[in-house]
Amino acid sequence: MSHPTILVTGLPASGKTTLARAVSQALGMPLLSKDVVKESLFGTLSGLDRAEVSHAANEVLWALLSDCPGGAVVEIWLDPRRDVGIAADVLARAGSRVAVEIMCICPGDIAAQRYAARARPPPHLPPDEATLQRIRDSADLMQPLGVGPVLPVDTTGPSDVDRITAWITARADHLA
Repeated sequence: MSHPTILVTGLPASGKTTLARAVSQALGMPLLSKDVVKESLFGTLSGLDRAEVSHAANEVLWALLSDCPGGAVVEIWLDPRRDVGIAADVLARAGSRVAVEIMCICPGDIAAQRYAARARPPPHLPPDEATLQRIRDSADLMQPLGVGPVLPVDTTGPSDVDRITAWITARADHLA
């Protein structure tokens, strides 16, 4: 079986990282997490603002993906208002020919509550009302990225990782 790039998408605090880690472990594939890269860059580089760190984290993520010929699980938040079309471009740049998407589905109010309850270091936005409202507003705009088959997963509770990995395996074999 060849593995595609597995994009785990969804709102901030929708369960992307938790699900991506479980899928990565179940399939024995590397996990590339935007938050891990972003937090590392912010802690290392001085003088960059949040937007610059976020952009740099995306660039590092896609560069690392190009060195994963056996596929990788990529956990990333792509804002549906700002990042339209970016996924296809960066996947092509990374040389990824096959991708599937696991789209974490979580109501905006629940994601906003989860976000507000977390203690997150910079460069994450603070859980102020503007950030929480942006999360709530984005929930209605979330759509698949359009780069391959999509499995919507309700992440308001525990996810069936065995079912998800079986779906990925079936798509990878079909798409290869």
